[in-house]
Amino acid sequence: MENENVFKLRKALRLERRIVGVHFLAYRQEYDASSFAPMQGKRSFCNMVHLASNGEKIKIHGENFSCQGGAESLGLFDQPEVTTSGRFFYECGLYSSRALARQVHEGMQHIEHRIYGIEVAPLEEMGKADVVIILGNARQMMRIMQGYSNKFGMARHLSTVGNQAMCSDLVAKPFSNNDINLSLLCAGARRNTQCTEGEMGAGFPIQYMSPLTEGVLITLNLVECNEEKKRILEALEEPMELGMAIEMNMSYIQKGMRYRQYCLEMGDERR
Repeated sequence: MENENVFKLRKALRLERRIVGVHFLAYRQEYDASSFAPMQGKRSFCNMVHLASNGEKIKIHGENFSCQGGAESLGLFDQPEVTTSGRFFYECGLYSSRALARQVHEGMQHIEHRIYGIEVAPLEEMGKADVVIILGNARQMMRIMQGYSNKFGMARHLSTVGNQAMCSDLVAKPFSNNDINLSLLCAGARRNTQCTEGEMGAGFPIQYMSPLTEGVLITLNLVECNEEKKRILEALEEPMELGMAIEMNMSYIQKGMRYRQYCLEMGDERR
């Protein structure tokens, strides 16, 4: 699925991890029909994404979750009142009042409908996906947002609190808002994905994959410096592998200066 876009995005961003797809399986029959290997034992959802980012294809259901909050965020279990009221997070000591804890919990967002299971795998090896997860460094997240804004403008649903990052920030929020979200990740996500201190995450609905990839490629020559363009070219087998020429000594600043000069020549007195 999305093979060409996955290839281009990984090359253009020089991603080290595989791009991960998440597909909701509403019914037991869909779970049973999936050809993916069933998860054995219990793990956190963060660790499941880590496995997928390294090439594994797995299917999971509620009993595979070692993290109850992850299973609840993704719609495999109903949330108990002790969680929705904010009392659980308040008693954990994460927030300074019950009202604040309740507000934060509500803002985290969760899949409202019940599902039976989930497929998690490298996106290009999936038949269907609902949400895309990309893990990378802050610079790569910047490039993703530049590609997004080229097509969709200002992102209006960015939010993260450093908790329930993989399940809520990178799956439930993008799906619920039908929009991209970035995450600073959380202690559990960082530990269970074995990520570096500088890694972050981006999550977005599957229909954003094609236009976002196009946006990243459109902005490549405009924002990348010559050194980074050389590194991208070195990783390609052919110069035109991305379907476009990578041009040195070109930037949006140069284009802007040329237009400013054009305005001067036109006698634009509004500048």
